[in-house]
Amino acid sequence: MSERIKVKARCVSIWRSHAPGKPTPVWSLDCVIQNEQGFKFEAFTDFVPGRINEADTVDISGTIVSLGDLIPFNNHGMTRRRRILQLEDVEGNQIECCFFDGVADKFNQCASKRESSGHVVVIVQLGKVKYWNGKPSVGLHLYSSKIYVNEDLPEVTTFKYKKKDGQDKNDFKIALFSPTTYVLTPEIFFKGATKKIVGAIRDSYDEYTCVIYAKVHKIHKEYGWYYPACKKCSKRATLSDASASGSKASGSGGHRKFWKCDTHGQLNGVVYRYKIIVPVIDESGSASLVLFDNMVHKLLNDTPCWELMEKYHYAAEDVFPSEIDVIVGKKMLFKFSYTEFNITNNNHVYQVKMLSDDREMISVFKEGFLSVENEEDQELDKQAKDVAALSGPDSDNALKVGNGGSAGDGSSGSGKRNIIDLDEFNEEEYDAK
Repeated sequence: MSERIKVKARCVSIWRSHAPGKPTPVWSLDCVIQNEQGFKFEAFTDFVPGRINEADTVDISGTIVSLGDLIPFNNHGMTRRRRILQLEDVEGNQIECCFFDGVADKFNQCASKRESSGHVVVIVQLGKVKYWNGKPSVGLHLYSSKIYVNEDLPEVTTFKYKKKDGQDKNDFKIALFSPTTYVLTPEIFFKGATKKIVGAIRDSYDEYTCVIYAKVHKIHKEYGWYYPACKKCSKRATLSDASASGSKASGSGGHRKFWKCDTHGQLNGVVYRYKIIVPVIDESGSASLVLFDNMVHKLLNDTPCWELMEKYHYAAEDVFPSEIDVIVGKKMLFKFSYTEFNITNNNHVYQVKMLSDDREMISVFKEGFLSVENEEDQELDKQAKDVAALSGPDSDNALKVGNGGSAGDGSSGSGKRNIIDLDEFNEEEYDAK
């Protein structure tokens, strides 16, 4: 049963929406309305998961206590700007805010006059919150959010009056915001992990996490080097039935592609992320590892995946970038889990969680476990170089170590044995994991 309802409200934001792929015809006229009570400010102490969720819209107000520099960055071929600032409420609690592009430019004057800007009050209306390792960061929604910086509003005047009570005007200088830098220490890297040689990885019927010290023997290029990912969860995205057949990759021209994610459904676009499979070796055997986006990004001196996609004109299925070959021959620590999936499916391709080539980390690994670069290790390096020189990184020949004999398992048991290449790898089974 339909009824006519009248409400008295204020329209705080209005915009036109368009159908996917049709930027000209107007699909609908959307707006956000608000009741007469105006803002509904949330306490900074309430920003914890479960109390204020990422799907909620929030109003906050605070004075700027620290302000970061404008940071340019490249977002899949588009140059954008980002600025982080810290707000403080009346009780002295602080919260981080992150703004982009034109909104970030609103604070240029404050940034240039940090010492003399005085008391700068910011109100974020209908903002959104993201949690990074449990820490909240407030930003703006695409259309509905609004931001007020020292504007002539009763709420701003009231906040200034409460905040300045008992404080000197010199207390309102804006500091330079310095984000906390994450430092990977040996304690973090080895936490909960067992030191293993490669040949002993499978010597267990139970799940565990381990660290190995091994060399990248080659890259299995037949399994590709990237995948299209959902922007929200980074899981693999697949083409939907709505996509035109024969269209090129998103961003390369041609027909528009539509994607879908098993978790988030229909997608208008994707991001491209690294994914490579490498066999690694030590004197005891070989194992197969999967390296995902951030790790490959680090090994390629911070070269993002989209940059290589653009360089090779999105012909990624036909080209394997030579830039990735620098990974071959690198010797480092790999941390990963030996899981129930590996045991029950006899699938021994392991997903790396962390990696490091830091000398301090390697010394901690070797202490009481491996001798330092012994003759046997040097001989392995020599043989690996000889094989690479004769057959190249794409060779299908196995690297052999030891006194010959039949080709063994390659990553189980103990002692010296022949080192073989990957077990047959089923990518569909691994993605199903």
